[in-house]
Amino acid sequence: MVKIIFLGDISLNSTYEEILKQGIDPFSGLKDIFKASDFVIGNLECMIRGSDVNLKKYPRLATSREAYSMLDTLNLSLVTLAHNHVYDGLKEGFENTVGELIRKNIYYIGASTVKEESLQPYLKNINGIRFCFLNYVTENTTPALPDDCDVFINYYEKEKILRDINRYRPVCDYIILLFHWGGDTEGYKQPKLEQQADARLFIDSGADLIVAGHSHVLQPYEIYKGKYIFYSLGNFCFGDIIRRGKVHSRPKVTKEGVILETVFSDNGYSIELYPVRNINNIVQADPLIKKNLKKRIRIWNFISKNKSIFKIYYFTMRISNKIWNLIRLAIKDWPLFYDKLSFYFKG
Repeated sequence: MVKIIFLGDISLNSTYEEILKQGIDPFSGLKDIFKASDFVIGNLECMIRGSDVNLKKYPRLATSREAYSMLDTLNLSLVTLAHNHVYDGLKEGFENTVGELIRKNIYYIGASTVKEESLQPYLKNINGIRFCFLNYVTENTTPALPDDCDVFINYYEKEKILRDINRYRPVCDYIILLFHWGGDTEGYKQPKLEQQADARLFIDSGADLIVAGHSHVLQPYEIYKGKYIFYSLGNFCFGDIIRRGKVHSRPKVTKEGVILETVFSDNGYSIELYPVRNINNIVQADPLIKKNLKKRIRIWNFISKNKSIFKIYYFTMRISNKIWNLIRLAIKDWPLFYDKLSFYFKG
């Protein structure tokens, strides 16, 4: 038997750097969960700073090398780097990050300074069970890599994913797909029907488990032909933004997530969910989040069966989210609101 834990988006930016100065361990209340696992995987969304930034990308995330000390409590074994913030600190930021990961004996997947390496899976035999982990990012999450970029990421291409599944199926007991996707549903409580169609196709083709993120919101999961599809685990930890000395808190819905615990055997796998909430940058258990998740699953089961109903839902969410986000930003941080508009109008 093998116990593997999957975490949602991990970003030790801004306010996490501040609590580090206070000597606070934001994950100490959950350390027993991580210690009891054989393998821990997380999406490491925030890179260590370089001396410059990717001006094509907005917004950007960054943190210090010292902040990575907080990863120790998580007992991380593998992190996914095929995401939209991988080049925020240019090549220097990327190399600073992977250098620290190597020092901590944490493997990474999905990005590299060598293109061929960015496309490779992570193959691991754990307690006699053979795993294949594959990591991809969709372009609609806007990694915004320059044409002459010297860091490569594994882009989500349906045919490529199918080829990878077919290639590694004969040599693995379990194929696990790790996606950074849904750029057009960021902030939404529901995924898109296209994601469901792709995920089911991958299961039909031989994938055993799909675990995804990027929406920064906990989204539904479903069971298809006995295999689990997690559309988004939500944020595990994500710092609030500090701008001009003022803390700008992220929306409440982005402070919810689940820790996914999977127990694999020769005959299949089972799951357990540990709901967590970020309260003042401390990640702690919160059973009430399971109720929110069950409600989202009920809604998903209803709207995903009718394309017309889904289109109405999606259109309504798209308009309301854009308006609310603009109003919220204009009220809380007019300079940032102005900067954001200027960035997009400049193209």
